[in-house]
Amino acid sequence: MKYKAPGKCPVCGEKLSITKLGCPKCSTAIEGDFQPCEFCRLPEEDLEFVKVFLRCRGNIKDVEQKETAKTEILEQLSRGEISAKEATDRIKNL
Repeated sequence: MKYKAPGKCPVCGEKLSITKLGCPKCSTAIEGDFQPCEFCRLPEEDLEFVKVFLRCRGNIKDVEQKETAKTEILEQLSRGEISAKEATDRIKNL
């Protein structure tokens, strides 16, 4: 199982640096001071917004419509009108 790398030190809160990269196929390891991509340090919620924003081609009205649709799906789920699987499928297809 792969985990998202933490962005901050759990002890002092400072940004963590990437010091080792490894190849899972041949076990080659490279050590140094590597910078993560611009999006790697974003909180999960912000990263999800960026993904939706890009899928909507930068159209903020489309982003708002997707959020409205997602809210409606979750309300239908809470009222028992749709199953959890159906809600998941609908949200994935937004």
